[in-house]
Amino acid sequence: MKFKKLLGVVCAAALAVTALPTNLHAEEATALTVCTDAAGLEASKINNPTQGEDYWEGATVYFGRFGAYPVLFRVLQKGGEFGENNLLMDSYFSMFRYQYSKKGDANWDNSSLKAYLNGDFMLSSFSDSERKAMLSVNTSGLNGEKVFLLSPEEASNAAYGLGTDGSREKLTVKYSSNTPDPYVLRSSGDSLSIVDSSGAITTGNPDDLNWVSPAIVLKGDNILFTWPAVAGKPDRFSIVDHEPSDLLVLTLSGGSGFAATRTDNNPVPAGHGFVVNVSDLGQPDWSVTYTQISGMLLDETGRIIAYGPISETAATGDCLVRIPDGVPDGKYTIRVFAEDINSNSFTGTDYASNPVDLSVTVGARDGIQSETTVNPAQSTTNNETEKTVDPSITVEKDTKPAEAQPAPAATTQQTSNDPVSANAGNEATTPAQNAPKAHKITA
Repeated sequence: MKFKKLLGVVCAAALAVTALPTNLHAEEATALTVCTDAAGLEASKINNPTQGEDYWEGATVYFGRFGAYPVLFRVLQKGGEFGENNLLMDSYFSMFRYQYSKKGDANWDNSSLKAYLNGDFMLSSFSDSERKAMLSVNTSGLNGEKVFLLSPEEASNAAYGLGTDGSREKLTVKYSSNTPDPYVLRSSGDSLSIVDSSGAITTGNPDDLNWVSPAIVLKGDNILFTWPAVAGKPDRFSIVDHEPSDLLVLTLSGGSGFAATRTDNNPVPAGHGFVVNVSDLGQPDWSVTYTQISGMLLDETGRIIAYGPISETAATGDCLVRIPDGVPDGKYTIRVFAEDINSNSFTGTDYASNPVDLSVTVGARDGIQSETTVNPAQSTTNNETEKTVDPSITVEKDTKPAEAQPAPAATTQQTSNDPVSANAGNEATTPAQNAPKAHKITA
C-alpha cells in the first residue's frame, strides 16, 4: 500500500507502551554491544531522505504541538542553502484548512496565511525555546519567516525525497480515511500552486479553504542530541542498546551557566563509580524547569556509550556516576548537563543546560579490576542521598541543605484545544479524535 510506510511511522509510536531494554544481560557483559546510530550528537545522526517510488522515506522529528497533539515533521534536508547542519522540515501531515488570501492574491508576501503562520500559529504551537531554535529564513524567496510553505520547486526536489507524485501525497490529521487531500504551496503572482490528491502539482484558487502543511528550518546547533521516540529515555544511567530509529524526539540546548567538575581524576574500573560535583545549575531558558541531572558517556569517536540520570533531582551537590559493567578500558568523556524531560510521553521536546565535558579513564585502579558481569544495582548520589557501589569511593555528605532550583515564572505560551482561530472566511479545524496521541511509556 502506498501509505503503509506513512502510517507505520506513526503507529510505531502510538502503539508502543513498553520501553526497550536499557541494560545488558549477564551473558553479554564481556562483549559489549552498543548501537552506534541509536542517538545523534547535535544533528549529525539525522540523514537526508532517500527517494522512494510511492512514498517519502527519511527521518522524522516530533517538534511542537498543535492544540493537544504533537506535530510530526519530515527532515527534507540537512545543510545546503539553509545553513550548515540546519534542518529543513515540513509537517508529515496536512494540519488544518485555511484561506490562502482574502483578496484573491496568490503572492505569498501578501497572503493572510503567511501572517497567520508567523503569528497565532507559531505562538500557540511552539514553546519559547522551540521558537528560539527556529531559523528566520532569508533565502529562497523568504524574508525572515520562521514558518512558511514549500514552494513548487522545493515540493518537487528529488534531493528532498520529493521527486515523484507519490512522495508528495499527504494524509491530513484525519488520516484514518487513508485518503490524501490537496494542500497549498508557497506561490507568487496570480496563480496559486497546490499539490492535488494524486501528488501532482497543479493550480488552485487563493480564496478557497485549502489544507496547510507548514515548513520550518531548525538550527542544528541548538540540538544537543536526538533520541528514538518509541524507546523512551532511561530512568537510570545505563548502556545505550536500543535499535536505530527514523522517528525521533529532540533535546534542545539553551540554558547557560551550568557548572560541574570531577572531584578526582583517578581511573575508574567498569562497574564502579566516580563523583561529579554540580556547583551551579545556571539559568534555564524561560519556561524550562530542569527535572534531573543527566550524564552521557562518549568514547573517543563521539559515540554515545551510556546515558541517563545521575541525579533524579535537579540540584547542586555530588552525583555518583557508575560506569556500566562491560565498558572496555580506555579514555572517555562524561558529558554532564541539567535536563528537562518531557518526551517520555513519546512526543515532547526535551531541554538541556549547556553541557560540561569531563575526562574519565575506564580501567583498573589500586588493584580493582573492571567488572565483567552485570550488577543491576545503580547508584545515584546527591546532597540528600548517599549510595556507593565501590567501597574505595567515599562521598562526604554536605551538611548544608541542597540548593533547590528556583521555580521559573509561569509560562505565557498560548495553548488551545482549538488551534485554528475562527475568523472571516476560515474554517476552525481541530485534529480528529483518532489523530496520534501521546502514550505514557512504562519500564
